[in-house]
Amino acid sequence: MINISICDDDPASRELLRRELSDYMRGASPEGFTLCERSSPDELLSSLDTALSDIYILDILMPRMNGIELGRTIRRRDPDGVIIYLTSSPEYALSSYEVEAFYYLLKPADAGRLRPVMDRALEHIGHRRHDGTVVKTRSSEVFVPFSELLYAELDSRAVRYRMANGAELRSTTLREPFRDACAELTRDRRFVLCGTSWCVNLSLVSAVGSGGITFRNGLKLNLSKRALADIHTPWLDYWLED
Repeated sequence: MINISICDDDPASRELLRRELSDYMRGASPEGFTLCERSSPDELLSSLDTALSDIYILDILMPRMNGIELGRTIRRRDPDGVIIYLTSSPEYALSSYEVEAFYYLLKPADAGRLRPVMDRALEHIGHRRHDGTVVKTRSSEVFVPFSELLYAELDSRAVRYRMANGAELRSTTLREPFRDACAELTRDRRFVLCGTSWCVNLSLVSAVGSGGITFRNGLKLNLSKRALADIHTPWLDYWLED
C-alpha cells in the first residue's frame, strides 16, 4: 500500500492533482494506494499523529505556513517520506533542498509533468522497502531501515525495536508468535533469531563473548547461553563470508 498526502490551499489545484494521481496510481501500484487531501498545513500535521505517508506533495505558497516550513516540520517527524513540491513560482527551488525534497514541480501538475516524477518516487520507495521494515506502533507506522536496527526483542506481548542511535519503538500487541513477527527481518541474512525472545542484526555486532554481545555503537546486550549459542556460529559465518 502506497500512502500519498496532498497539501494545497487551492481547491482547483487539489482536484487536478487528485485526478491525475488517481489515474496514474491505478496502473502503477498493484498493492493499492490511499490518497488524502489537506487544504492547510495544520490539517496535514494533525494527520501525522495517526499515520505517516510514503509521499507528500506540497504546495509552497500557502498562508500562515509555507510549504518549505511544512516540509521542515514533516522531516523532523518522518525522515524517510518522499517530499515533492508543487508551485507556480520557481523562486523557492533552492530552499526545497533544505528539507531533502525529492523533486520540485511547476504547476499545473498535468500527466506529462507528474508521471515521470511519480515513476522515480515509486522506484525510490520500492528500493527503500526492500532494505527495511515498517513497524506499526499505537500512534503511527514507522519505517525502520535494517542498517540502523540493532535488534528486536519480545517485550510483554509486543516487539521492542532498538535502533543504533538509541531510539526505541514498541509495536502494537502481538497476535502471532515472536518468530512469525520477525519473519520479515530473518528473510534478510543480517538477522538471526536468538533463543525465543531476540532477533539480532549480525552486521552491527562487533563481538560475541561468554556473557553477551557488543554492538558497534558500544551497546552491550546480555543473552542467555542458549541465545548465545544461536548467534555465535551465524555471526562468524556472516563475517567470514563477507
